[in-house]
Amino acid sequence: MKRIIIIIAAIFALTRTDYAMAQKWYESPLWQPLIVTHDTVSRQGITYERVIMRKDENSDSFIYRLYNRSNILGNANLRRKDGKPMKRYDDEYGYGKIDMEAVRRALTDVFTKEENKALGDAKDNIWMHMVFATDDGRLLEVDFLPSGSQTMIDIPVEKFATLEHKLKESVTTDLSNDPELKDLEFVMALITMNFPFQRSYIDTDAKRNDMTRIDKTLLQ
Repeated sequence: MKRIIIIIAAIFALTRTDYAMAQKWYESPLWQPLIVTHDTVSRQGITYERVIMRKDENSDSFIYRLYNRSNILGNANLRRKDGKPMKRYDDEYGYGKIDMEAVRRALTDVFTKEENKALGDAKDNIWMHMVFATDDGRLLEVDFLPSGSQTMIDIPVEKFATLEHKLKESVTTDLSNDPELKDLEFVMALITMNFPFQRSYIDTDAKRNDMTRIDKTLLQ
């Protein structure tokens, strides 16, 4: 399990939005042994870069990456609004308390019971990299790294566009426990939701710019 988490962290690092758009990371020699399918899909006013990788034509296991082309903050370093030097190192800042009930409601609204069951049978999940405003805690950006089963691949991109809109309409984070977070322009969090919707995990250490630091419960 720890190896899987590190791989997921590495994928987020290697496929960060600005690098991906400029360098076409999926064409890197690192991924050459894999069969790579790449396209651009626009739904509900959102344009996604969709990358699917697999070992060979007969493989039923994939690496699946879906990110909003307009996102720009996910790879940025944390910074203060006043431009002054940071009081802490980036990985010492948290992200507040995310409204996970709102996340669950959005997922429940978007995925049907049949889809929820099918994705649960496939032991699928969705990792989400979220960026929040510090003024009001609203969700500014979200990127998706769904698990790579054929069941997940078959879910229409339209569903993710609807999910992104619903998440941005309802999901916030409460920053009241750490006043210094208000000094920052934004904060980030990496979460995953498991199908069927029964369990969720959050990076409780909140080491946002070190993607390998994931909730310890994931390592059990």
